[in-house]
Amino acid sequence: MPELLDHVRVLTGASVGAVNAAFLASKGITPQSVHELADIWRELSLDRVMTLSLLSAGRMFKQRLFGLGPREDPVGLLNTAPFNQLIVDRVDWAGLDRAVQGPRLDAVAVAATDIASGSTHVFFDHDRQRVAEPEWPKDHTLIGWPTRLRPEHVLASTSLPLLFKPVPIDQRWYCDGGLRQNTPLAPALRLGATKLIAISVKSSRPARPRPRAFPGMGHLLGKLFNSVFLDRMLWDLDSMHRINDILEAADNVGGPALVGRLQSELTRIGRRPYGFVDYVGIRPSQDIGAIASQVLEHPDRLKSRMGRMMREVLQNRTGVADAASYLLFDGVFAERLITLGYSDAARHRSELESLLST
Repeated sequence: MPELLDHVRVLTGASVGAVNAAFLASKGITPQSVHELADIWRELSLDRVMTLSLLSAGRMFKQRLFGLGPREDPVGLLNTAPFNQLIVDRVDWAGLDRAVQGPRLDAVAVAATDIASGSTHVFFDHDRQRVAEPEWPKDHTLIGWPTRLRPEHVLASTSLPLLFKPVPIDQRWYCDGGLRQNTPLAPALRLGATKLIAISVKSSRPARPRPRAFPGMGHLLGKLFNSVFLDRMLWDLDSMHRINDILEAADNVGGPALVGRLQSELTRIGRRPYGFVDYVGIRPSQDIGAIASQVLEHPDRLKSRMGRMMREVLQNRTGVADAASYLLFDGVFAERLITLGYSDAARHRSELESLLST
Protein backbone atom coordinates (compact mmCIF):
# COMPACT_ATOMS: atom_id res chain seq x y z
CA MET A 1 0.00 0.00 0.00
CA PRO A 2 2.26 2.82 -1.23
CA GLU A 3 -0.46 5.38 -0.47
CA LEU A 4 -0.12 4.56 3.23
CA LEU A 5 3.42 5.94 3.30
CA ASP A 6 2.19 9.42 2.38
CA HIS A 7 0.23 9.60 5.63
CA VAL A 8 3.15 8.79 7.95
CA ARG A 9 3.97 11.95 9.92
CA VAL A 10 5.82 10.52 12.94
CA LEU A 11 8.43 7.75 13.00
CA THR A 12 9.77 6.17 16.19
CA GLY A 13 11.96 3.15 16.76
CA ALA A 14 14.30 1.37 19.12
CA SER A 15 17.14 -1.07 18.51
CA VAL A 16 17.08 -2.19 14.85
CA GLY A 17 13.83 -0.25 14.52
CA ALA A 18 15.81 2.93 15.14
CA VAL A 19 17.98 2.14 12.11
CA ASN A 20 14.95 1.58 9.91
CA ALA A 21 13.20 4.71 11.18
CA ALA A 22 16.23 6.94 10.62
CA PHE A 23 16.85 5.55 7.13
CA LEU A 24 13.25 5.85 5.94
CA ALA A 25 12.90 9.34 7.39
CA SER A 26 16.10 10.46 5.70
CA LYS A 27 14.94 9.14 2.33
CA GLY A 28 11.43 10.57 2.45
CA ILE A 29 9.39 7.44 3.28
CA THR A 30 8.66 6.38 -0.29
CA PRO A 31 8.19 2.95 -1.90
CA GLN A 32 11.66 3.41 -3.40
CA SER A 33 13.23 4.01 0.03
CA VAL A 34 11.47 0.92 1.43
CA HIS A 35 12.92 -1.22 -1.37
CA GLU A 36 16.35 0.36 -0.90
CA LEU A 37 16.26 -0.43 2.81
CA ALA A 38 15.26 -4.03 2.10
CA ASP A 39 18.16 -4.37 -0.34
CA ILE A 40 20.62 -3.14 2.30
CA TRP A 41 19.48 -5.87 4.68
CA ARG A 42 19.64 -8.47 1.90
CA GLU A 43 23.25 -7.55 1.17
CA LEU A 44 24.43 -8.01 4.76
CA SER A 45 26.96 -10.58 5.80
CA LEU A 46 27.92 -11.08 9.44
CA ASP A 47 31.61 -11.08 8.54
CA ARG A 48 31.19 -7.67 6.95
CA VAL A 49 29.38 -5.97 9.83
CA MET A 50 30.81 -7.51 13.03
CA THR A 51 33.51 -9.84 14.29
CA LEU A 52 34.33 -11.55 17.55
CA SER A 53 37.06 -9.51 19.23
CA LEU A 54 39.33 -11.56 21.50
CA LEU A 55 41.08 -8.34 22.56
CA SER A 56 37.74 -6.83 23.58
CA ALA A 57 36.81 -10.05 25.38
CA GLY A 58 40.03 -9.82 27.40
CA ARG A 59 39.47 -6.16 28.18
CA MET A 60 35.87 -6.84 29.15
CA PHE A 61 36.94 -9.57 31.56
CA LYS A 62 39.53 -7.27 33.11
CA GLN A 63 37.04 -4.39 33.38
CA ARG A 64 34.40 -6.60 35.01
CA LEU A 65 36.98 -8.02 37.43
CA PHE A 66 38.99 -4.91 38.29
CA GLY A 67 36.88 -2.01 37.04
CA LEU A 68 37.65 0.62 34.40
CA GLY A 69 41.00 2.33 34.38
CA PRO A 70 41.12 6.15 34.41
CA ARG A 71 41.52 6.33 30.61
CA GLU A 72 39.54 3.29 29.59
CA ASP A 73 36.19 3.19 27.83
CA PRO A 74 33.83 0.22 28.18
CA VAL A 75 33.98 -2.37 25.44
CA GLY A 76 31.73 -5.00 23.92
CA LEU A 77 32.41 -8.60 23.10
CA LEU A 78 31.89 -7.96 19.39
CA ASN A 79 33.66 -5.47 17.15
CA THR A 80 30.79 -3.70 15.40
CA ALA A 81 32.78 -0.90 13.74
CA PRO A 82 31.72 -1.98 10.20
CA PHE A 83 28.06 -2.06 11.22
CA ASN A 84 28.39 1.36 12.81
CA GLN A 85 29.98 2.72 9.64
CA LEU A 86 27.16 1.26 7.56
CA ILE A 87 24.66 3.30 9.56
CA VAL A 88 26.79 6.44 9.24
CA ASP A 89 27.16 6.03 5.48
CA ARG A 90 23.76 4.78 4.36
CA VAL A 91 21.46 7.12 6.29
CA ASP A 92 21.16 10.55 4.65
CA TRP A 93 21.53 12.63 7.80
CA ALA A 94 21.12 15.95 5.98
CA GLY A 95 18.01 14.51 4.34
CA LEU A 96 16.63 13.59 7.75
CA ASP A 97 17.04 17.20 8.87
CA ARG A 98 15.27 18.45 5.75
CA ALA A 99 12.40 15.99 6.18
CA VAL A 100 11.68 17.12 9.75
CA GLN A 101 12.17 20.83 9.20
CA GLY A 102 10.17 20.72 5.97
CA PRO A 103 6.56 19.69 5.39
CA ARG A 104 7.15 15.93 5.10
CA LEU A 105 7.47 14.85 8.76
CA ASP A 106 6.42 16.17 12.14
CA ALA A 107 8.91 14.17 14.21
CA VAL A 108 11.40 11.31 14.31
CA ALA A 109 12.47 9.68 17.58
CA VAL A 110 14.77 6.87 18.70
CA ALA A 111 14.98 5.39 22.18
CA ALA A 112 18.14 4.43 24.07
CA THR A 113 18.71 3.18 27.61
CA ASP A 114 20.75 5.38 29.95
CA ILE A 115 22.99 2.83 31.66
CA ALA A 116 23.54 4.83 34.85
CA SER A 117 19.86 5.30 35.68
CA GLY A 118 18.21 2.53 33.66
CA SER A 119 15.72 5.05 32.28
CA THR A 120 14.74 5.37 28.62
CA HIS A 121 15.92 8.52 26.91
CA VAL A 122 13.91 9.38 23.81
CA PHE A 123 16.01 11.45 21.39
CA PHE A 124 13.67 13.28 19.07
CA ASP A 125 13.92 15.72 16.21
CA HIS A 126 10.67 17.58 15.58
CA ASP A 127 9.07 20.57 13.94
CA ARG A 128 8.78 22.98 16.85
CA GLN A 129 6.00 24.93 15.14
CA ARG A 130 3.71 21.91 14.82
CA VAL A 131 4.69 19.58 17.66
CA ALA A 132 5.12 20.22 21.37
CA GLU A 133 8.00 18.57 23.22
CA PRO A 134 6.87 15.29 24.80
CA GLU A 135 6.82 15.09 28.58
CA TRP A 136 6.08 12.25 31.00
CA PRO A 137 5.48 13.96 34.38
CA LYS A 138 4.10 10.75 35.92
CA ASP A 139 6.68 8.38 34.45
CA HIS A 140 10.25 9.19 35.41
CA THR A 141 11.59 6.21 33.45
CA LEU A 142 10.90 8.10 30.20
CA ILE A 143 12.81 11.29 29.43
CA GLY A 144 12.61 13.25 26.18
CA TRP A 145 15.70 14.90 24.69
CA PRO A 146 15.17 17.32 21.79
CA THR A 147 18.11 17.16 19.40
CA ARG A 148 19.19 16.89 15.80
CA LEU A 149 19.38 13.15 15.31
CA ARG A 150 22.86 11.95 14.48
CA PRO A 151 24.57 8.56 14.07
CA GLU A 152 25.44 8.30 17.76
CA HIS A 153 21.76 8.36 18.74
CA VAL A 154 20.92 5.46 16.45
CA LEU A 155 24.08 3.57 17.42
CA ALA A 156 23.17 3.98 21.09
CA SER A 157 19.72 2.58 20.42
CA THR A 158 21.18 -0.54 18.75
CA SER A 159 23.93 -1.31 21.27
CA LEU A 160 23.11 -4.76 22.67
CA PRO A 161 24.34 -4.92 26.29
CA LEU A 162 27.73 -6.63 26.74
CA LEU A 163 27.89 -7.66 23.08
CA PHE A 164 28.16 -4.15 21.56
CA LYS A 165 30.21 -1.29 22.92
CA PRO A 166 28.10 1.27 24.85
CA VAL A 167 27.79 4.65 23.16
CA PRO A 168 28.67 7.95 24.89
CA ILE A 169 26.40 10.97 24.36
CA ASP A 170 26.88 14.18 26.36
CA GLN A 171 28.90 12.44 29.10
CA ARG A 172 26.35 9.64 29.52
CA TRP A 173 26.66 6.03 28.39
CA TYR A 174 23.85 4.36 26.49
CA CYS A 175 22.87 0.90 25.31
CA ASP A 176 20.00 -0.70 23.43
CA GLY A 177 16.72 1.21 23.68
CA GLY A 178 14.78 -2.03 23.45
CA LEU A 179 15.61 -2.84 27.09
CA ARG A 180 12.76 -0.65 28.28
CA GLN A 181 11.08 0.73 25.16
CA ASN A 182 11.29 -1.72 22.27
CA THR A 183 8.34 -0.25 20.39
CA PRO A 184 8.04 3.41 21.39
CA LEU A 185 4.26 3.85 21.24
CA ALA A 186 4.09 6.49 23.99
CA PRO A 187 6.68 8.76 22.31
CA ALA A 188 4.78 8.55 19.01
CA LEU A 189 1.56 9.64 20.70
CA ARG A 190 3.27 12.43 22.64
CA LEU A 191 4.80 13.65 19.38
CA GLY A 192 1.39 14.13 17.82
CA ALA A 193 0.46 10.80 16.23
CA THR A 194 -3.29 10.18 16.29
CA LYS A 195 -3.18 6.76 14.61
CA LEU A 196 -0.54 4.07 14.93
CA ILE A 197 0.97 1.23 12.97
CA ALA A 198 2.94 -0.80 15.51
CA ILE A 199 5.35 -3.39 14.12
CA SER A 200 6.70 -6.05 16.46
CA VAL A 201 9.00 -9.00 15.86
CA LYS A 202 7.41 -11.22 18.50
CA SER A 203 5.50 -13.98 16.79
CA SER A 204 1.79 -14.40 17.21
CA ARG A 205 2.41 -18.15 16.85
CA PRO A 206 5.43 -19.10 18.97
CA ALA A 207 7.11 -22.40 18.22
CA ARG A 208 6.17 -25.23 20.60
CA PRO A 209 9.08 -26.82 22.48
CA ARG A 210 9.59 -30.53 22.12
CA PRO A 211 8.23 -32.38 25.17
CA ARG A 212 10.56 -33.87 27.80
CA ALA A 213 13.66 -32.39 26.19
CA PHE A 214 15.60 -29.59 27.87
CA PRO A 215 15.74 -26.96 25.11
CA GLY A 216 19.33 -25.92 25.88
CA MET A 217 21.09 -22.89 27.31
CA GLY A 218 20.88 -21.06 24.00
CA HIS A 219 17.11 -21.37 24.16
CA LEU A 220 17.12 -20.06 27.73
CA LEU A 221 19.27 -17.09 26.68
CA GLY A 222 16.92 -16.38 23.79
CA LYS A 223 13.88 -16.38 26.04
CA LEU A 224 15.67 -13.99 28.37
CA PHE A 225 16.30 -11.67 25.41
CA ASN A 226 12.64 -11.95 24.41
CA SER A 227 11.39 -11.06 27.88
CA VAL A 228 13.60 -7.98 27.91
CA PHE A 229 13.15 -6.77 24.36
CA LEU A 230 9.74 -7.90 23.13
CA ASP A 231 7.14 -8.22 25.87
CA ARG A 232 6.84 -4.46 26.48
CA MET A 233 5.11 -3.89 23.15
CA LEU A 234 2.39 -6.42 23.92
CA TRP A 235 1.84 -4.69 27.26
CA ASP A 236 1.63 -1.27 25.57
CA LEU A 237 -0.82 -2.48 22.93
CA ASP A 238 -2.97 -4.13 25.57
CA SER A 239 -2.98 -0.94 27.67
CA MET A 240 -3.96 1.15 24.65
CA HIS A 241 -6.74 -1.31 23.79
CA ARG A 242 -8.04 -1.11 27.36
CA ILE A 243 -8.06 2.71 27.26
CA ASN A 244 -9.98 2.63 23.97
CA ASP A 245 -12.52 0.26 25.57
CA ILE A 246 -12.91 2.52 28.63
CA LEU A 247 -13.53 5.60 26.48
CA GLU A 248 -16.01 3.71 24.31
CA ALA A 249 -17.83 2.43 27.39
CA ALA A 250 -17.97 5.91 28.91
CA ASP A 251 -19.40 7.30 25.67
CA ASN A 252 -22.00 4.51 25.52
CA VAL A 253 -23.08 5.08 29.12
CA GLY A 254 -22.99 8.84 29.43
CA GLY A 255 -22.25 10.22 25.98
CA PRO A 256 -19.77 13.00 25.19
CA ALA A 257 -20.57 14.77 28.46
CA LEU A 258 -19.26 11.87 30.55
CA VAL A 259 -16.18 11.51 28.37
CA GLY A 260 -15.55 15.24 28.79
CA ARG A 261 -15.83 14.98 32.58
CA LEU A 262 -13.41 12.06 32.55
CA GLN A 263 -10.88 14.05 30.53
CA SER A 264 -11.24 17.07 32.82
CA GLU A 265 -10.62 14.94 35.91
CA LEU A 266 -7.49 13.43 34.34
CA THR A 267 -6.21 16.95 33.66
CA ARG A 268 -7.00 18.01 37.23
CA ILE A 269 -4.89 15.23 38.74
CA GLY A 270 -1.99 16.03 36.43
CA ARG A 271 -2.41 13.38 33.76
CA ARG A 272 -2.64 13.83 30.03
CA PRO A 273 -6.23 13.37 28.83
CA TYR A 274 -6.67 10.04 27.06
CA GLY A 275 -8.05 9.96 23.55
CA PHE A 276 -9.21 7.07 21.40
CA VAL A 277 -6.29 5.81 19.30
CA ASP A 278 -6.99 3.84 16.16
CA TYR A 279 -4.14 1.42 15.50
CA VAL A 280 -3.01 -1.66 13.62
CA GLY A 281 -0.57 -4.03 15.31
CA ILE A 282 1.44 -6.23 12.97
CA ARG A 283 3.29 -9.26 14.31
CA PRO A 284 5.04 -12.07 12.43
CA SER A 285 2.90 -15.13 11.75
CA GLN A 286 5.95 -17.37 12.11
CA ASP A 287 8.42 -17.64 14.97
CA ILE A 288 11.48 -15.60 14.00
CA GLY A 289 13.73 -17.61 16.28
CA ALA A 290 12.63 -20.79 14.52
CA ILE A 291 13.50 -19.20 11.16
CA ALA A 292 16.96 -18.33 12.50
CA SER A 293 17.39 -21.92 13.59
CA GLN A 294 16.40 -23.20 10.15
CA VAL A 295 18.93 -20.91 8.49
CA LEU A 296 21.71 -22.00 10.86
CA GLU A 297 20.94 -25.67 10.21
CA HIS A 298 22.25 -25.11 6.68
CA PRO A 299 25.59 -23.28 7.15
CA ASP A 300 26.36 -23.58 3.44
CA ARG A 301 23.46 -21.18 2.83
CA LEU A 302 24.90 -18.53 5.13
CA LYS A 303 26.98 -15.69 3.80
CA SER A 304 29.39 -15.54 6.73
CA ARG A 305 31.91 -17.58 8.71
CA MET A 306 30.62 -15.99 11.89
CA GLY A 307 27.15 -17.37 11.25
CA ARG A 308 28.56 -20.85 10.91
CA MET A 309 30.63 -20.32 14.05
CA MET A 310 27.51 -19.15 15.88
CA ARG A 311 25.83 -22.43 15.04
CA GLU A 312 28.80 -24.45 16.27
CA VAL A 313 29.15 -22.50 19.52
CA LEU A 314 25.49 -22.67 20.43
CA GLN A 315 25.25 -26.31 19.30
CA ASN A 316 21.63 -27.14 20.16
CA ARG A 317 19.72 -26.41 17.00
CA THR A 318 16.41 -25.57 18.58
CA GLY A 319 18.07 -23.81 21.48
CA VAL A 320 19.96 -21.47 19.18
CA ALA A 321 16.73 -20.06 17.79
CA ASP A 322 15.80 -16.93 19.74
CA ALA A 323 19.33 -16.02 20.83
CA ALA A 324 20.69 -16.26 17.27
CA SER A 325 17.89 -14.13 15.83
CA TYR A 326 19.24 -11.07 17.68
CA LEU A 327 22.68 -11.35 16.05
CA LEU A 328 22.05 -12.98 12.68
CA PHE A 329 22.80 -9.94 10.52
CA ASP A 330 22.89 -12.04 7.38
CA GLY A 331 21.26 -11.59 3.99
CA VAL A 332 19.82 -15.12 3.87
CA PHE A 333 18.03 -14.58 7.17
CA ALA A 334 16.99 -11.06 6.18
CA GLU A 335 15.42 -12.29 2.95
CA ARG A 336 13.28 -14.76 4.89
CA LEU A 337 12.12 -12.01 7.24
CA ILE A 338 11.39 -9.54 4.44
CA THR A 339 9.28 -12.10 2.58
CA LEU A 340 7.42 -12.91 5.79
CA GLY A 341 6.93 -9.20 6.50
CA TYR A 342 5.31 -8.54 3.13
CA SER A 343 3.01 -11.54 3.63
CA ASP A 344 1.97 -10.50 7.13
CA ALA A 345 1.35 -6.89 6.09
CA ALA A 346 -0.89 -8.17 3.27
CA ARG A 347 -2.95 -10.07 5.84
CA HIS A 348 -3.70 -6.74 7.53
CA ARG A 349 -4.60 -4.93 4.33
CA SER A 350 -8.25 -4.35 5.23
CA GLU A 351 -7.29 -2.97 8.66
CA LEU A 352 -4.72 -0.65 7.09
CA GLU A 353 -7.26 0.57 4.55
CA SER A 354 -9.68 1.23 7.38
CA LEU A 355 -6.99 3.20 9.19
CA LEU A 356 -6.66 5.46 6.15
CA SER A 357 -10.39 6.00 5.82
CA THR A 358 -11.14 6.95 9.43
